[in-house]
Amino acid sequence: MARRKAPQRVTSATFFAAQVDFTHAGDLLVFVDDGQISALERDMEAAGVLEGSKMAMAFNMLRFERSDLVLCRQHYLKGKAPSSFDLLHWNSDATADAGGQPLLYLRNCYLENRLSTGSMVLDNTLLDLSKVKVPVYNLATR
Repeated sequence: MARRKAPQRVTSATFFAAQVDFTHAGDLLVFVDDGQISALERDMEAAGVLEGSKMAMAFNMLRFERSDLVLCRQHYLKGKAPSSFDLLHWNSDATADAGGQPLLYLRNCYLENRLSTGSMVLDNTLLDLSKVKVPVYNLATR
């Protein structure tokens, strides 16, 4: 009789631009409040998915800074297309998110900041980041 190996535990974690604490959420606050999330819930209930174009539009709006807007206007006024921005090329290939995952994230992590406060429950399990004992590499970006 063959012996089953014990499941291998996670020994380290790496996160790229993965924010877990939204105490100082920044510009995304313009797009996320209880009313916006309720509207998304209604849209998702009707369509069955969160259309990828909606998420892409939010990210596109967040990327603009004052210098970007000036450059865009100059291109527009001169009748030229703006230069491409490789880092956000993935926005042109947005994927629809099925189920409640985007809403779970927006409401619990972003709006209510439950993950960082240790009050988020997932599958009847309280998620407490203070209990994570493995080495973590977190690449923060802006």
